Amino acid sequence: MDGLPIRITHVLPASGLLIKRDPGVPLVYTGFAVALLGGGLSVLASRKLWAVAAQGKLHVAGVSNRDVVGFGEALPRLLDSLTEEAH
Repeated sequence: MDGLPIRITHVLPASGLLIKRDPGVPLVYTGFAVALLGGGLSVLASRKLWAVAAQGKLHVAGVSNRDVVGFGEALPRLLDSLTEEAH
């Protein structure tokens, strides 16, 4: 370098590749897969609807974990369509 002589005195054969076996890796991958599955399932919307007939009346209730406002608007329309079909 800039006129200075460079002399190689020894060559060390080595690589950056390291091969190992870790018995905990499948457990970590399984935990990661479960976490991904749980995150994906939390995005899905679920709606539950109950109907009970008592004393000649139909009592209807429902619950939703997503889009509660949309479910609140859709439930009366569903009940209206059921009463139209009954007549």
